[in-house]
Amino acid sequence: MYRLRTIGRAAAMAGVAMCMATGAAAQEVKFKFHHFSSPRGWDGKVMVGRVVDQIQQVSNGRISIKVFPGMQLGGKPSALVNQVADGVVDIVYTLPGYSAGRFPILAGLELPFLGAAGAEVTTGLAWDFYDKYAHAEFKDFRPISISMTDTGLLHTTKKKITRIDDLSGLKIRVASRYIGVTVKALGAVPVQMPLPAVYEALARGQVQGMMIPWLIMKPFKLHDVTRHHLEIPIYHSTLLQLIGEKSYQKLPADLKAVIDKVSGREISNWIAHRQDIVGGESRAYGVKRGADINTLSAEALQRWTARAASAHDLWAKEMDKRGHKGAEMLAYLKATAKKHQMKAK
Repeated sequence: MYRLRTIGRAAAMAGVAMCMATGAAAQEVKFKFHHFSSPRGWDGKVMVGRVVDQIQQVSNGRISIKVFPGMQLGGKPSALVNQVADGVVDIVYTLPGYSAGRFPILAGLELPFLGAAGAEVTTGLAWDFYDKYAHAEFKDFRPISISMTDTGLLHTTKKKITRIDDLSGLKIRVASRYIGVTVKALGAVPVQMPLPAVYEALARGQVQGMMIPWLIMKPFKLHDVTRHHLEIPIYHSTLLQLIGEKSYQKLPADLKAVIDKVSGREISNWIAHRQDIVGGESRAYGVKRGADINTLSAEALQRWTARAASAHDLWAKEMDKRGHKGAEMLAYLKATAKKHQMKAK
């Protein structure tokens, strides 16, 4: 498993050397970082904070970043990708599912039941898939981090779910299209909405449950409005921190090198490792509060997995329509997920 390593020390030394080489007249760059989450949430503080700190430290302060959480610069979360692509802001944190149709290839990472794994293991899969296929969707921006959440589970407000039939007719919040397809295949009604709206929707009974990782529960106070938790490996969500290509190209060569140094697998793995830890802490917090946590037998889990196969088929067919080799891509996802799971054991 990945061990926590501090990339700041070595990278900062390299950044200092680059900045010294450019001389004192080098111009300061001011970036705007826009995201949807709370500044008090784990993602707003730790994940975004890590990226901001690294860029500012490694650039020796030549790049300064002002963070605007909670969509303070306007628009809905779905607008973030366009804002960074158009150069309205320089960096964003978002989920691909918030921008319907923008990341059809990357959406394969959120297909159901690819395997039981945590954030760190699945983040390795994400970068392999990005390198081989999904990079084609990133022409207008560059990923600073691509990290996966801990496993997304089923959480419900009042009804305990132990069988597929228990889901019949329930409205379940989902974060992305293919998890919605999965929920529908399981007999429930998918309702897609961004995270900031979920608490109120659950509290008012507008939805009766949600598919979400433990990681997200505590910062959004979702333990307060759910009682039952079916702990099965349904999916993982993808978290993106992107710098706009326009903003990147405006940088001098040495500051482009700073962004390149900070971005990639290492910082993504650091984030994912922390996500697994915080997800475990959120689960323990739920247990302390009396959360009713249930699992399925291996036989029952197979039935759920078989029912969800329609999402896999749909994604592969849509890849074919876009001129890709859907079956090949799906096979790669499954095989690579298995490879990373075996490596982690």
